[in-house]
Amino acid sequence: MRLLEFTNAAEQLELWKLINDTVFNILTQQAKQTENERAAAERTPKSKRSAKPSIKRTAPPPAPAQINYQPSSIKKALPPKSLAPIKPQPPRSISL
Repeated sequence: MRLLEFTNAAEQLELWKLINDTVFNILTQQAKQTENERAAAERTPKSKRSAKPSIKRTAPPPAPAQINYQPSSIKKALPPKSLAPIKPQPPRSISL
């Protein structure tokens, strides 16, 4: 908005005051409305749940059947095979 449209300085100040007052009135209304909404949200009753969530207990799983292993049925572990060292490859030449 241009204040230069008014030639008189008094008219420019009146217009500025009108704009300023309107803006601040709207801002105070919004602040009051926000405060009222917060107060209303605080007044609403919250659900009354216990601090700890309830845990449903279930029966433990049945114990597995015991198996008797015979020493002859257990195989001996084989030693790991030794690996041959890897030979490095010669660098490749790049032809342009």
